[in-house]
Amino acid sequence: MKIMFDDLKFEAQMQLLNEAGVESPSEMSWHIMPVAVVNFEQEVRTRCEDKFDYDHPDGNTGGS
Repeated sequence: MKIMFDDLKFEAQMQLLNEAGVESPSEMSWHIMPVAVVNFEQEVRTRCEDKFDYDHPDGNTGGS
């Protein structure tokens, strides 16, 4: 999925320009190129394969 500069709300456009340090989307070719490409395909992993356990801040799952 491509996210184009014009897809963003005005406030988000201004923040993006500010963060990029430019005054115009054309300086970054955002008038013709996407600002981001999002890929929704995910690798299927079991819970045991995860590097981090987000249910427990200390990583302790309560198991052995």
